[in-house]
Amino acid sequence: MHTKTKPYYKIWYFKLLLLIITKVPTLSIAQTYPIKNYSIADGLSAMQCSTLFKDSRGFIWVTTKNGISRFDGENFKNFFEEDGLYDSKLTHGITEDSNGTILILNGKYIFEYDGQKFFKIPLPIDIKELDTHALTKVKDRFFIRCKTKQDYGALSTIFEYFPKERKFTKLLFPKTQEGLFCPQFFDGEKWYGFKASLGKNNNKNIYSCSKTGIKKIVNTINNSGNVYYKTKYNDLIISYIDEAGTTFFKRKLANNTLENWIKIDNENHPVVVRPQSKDMIFEWSGHLYLIDAHSTQLQLVNNEYGSISEIMAGDTRNDHWMATDKGLLHFI
Repeated sequence: MHTKTKPYYKIWYFKLLLLIITKVPTLSIAQTYPIKNYSIADGLSAMQCSTLFKDSRGFIWVTTKNGISRFDGENFKNFFEEDGLYDSKLTHGITEDSNGTILILNGKYIFEYDGQKFFKIPLPIDIKELDTHALTKVKDRFFIRCKTKQDYGALSTIFEYFPKERKFTKLLFPKTQEGLFCPQFFDGEKWYGFKASLGKNNNKNIYSCSKTGIKKIVNTINNSGNVYYKTKYNDLIISYIDEAGTTFFKRKLANNTLENWIKIDNENHPVVVRPQSKDMIFEWSGHLYLIDAHSTQLQLVNNEYGSISEIMAGDTRNDHWMATDKGLLHFI
């Protein structure tokens, strides 16, 4: 059950934050940005935020360590077990179907929310209840990335969910004697991920997988490969360490090519290698940067809000949202 605790966080009023740079790249400059930090005092269900989703009605949904918060621009509405959720601490993704129904991955269920009540659909029985899951929507297709009882220490199982039929289909990926493909990201045509061995030592080179088979696309060292995305554009971002020991971040471009976007220099500072066609937000070592479209200039936004788990970058600067372990951030 949800128990109320007395809020002890200071209320954050609208203000300009004076930002101070310490040990940041020479290419970075301090900027003054109007940022709102929403906290428990504002109605957020918990300070530790994990994922974000903006629905077709304009509501911002936030999964937190204790429940789900929905923000209408002025107030938060929170959802807990007493509202119909399975477990307030086990929400791993929110999205929306073509009818405007909100889909929530919570515990061992997918919940449908029609604006009034929840309806729960049990997940396939072989998905471990407490392991990490992720619910994503790509081109009107819904996927659950998870770990099942047959996996070998990697998130290597994908189920596709069909909301109209309320059914699941397990996707099958090619295997070889060298290992199995661990999918992480789908761009609508190809899956991207690792090729992991059946033992403890995983090969974290990056591979793509399509109907024609598996193809290695990035060589890494020290098991350093990672595939992830943190923006509403469903960007594919790959991080890796090359043979020279340099950390790079690659980004998939509109023409489907992967090109280096940012590298980390010898002093652990990010440097933009290739400008992008839109504003980008980048986090490194607890520092949050804004990079203007067509620019290589990293502008330090803040270094005081802790770890950022997800970024939802909008079409305009005042539509950028960030889920952090110290609340919900919004450029205003």
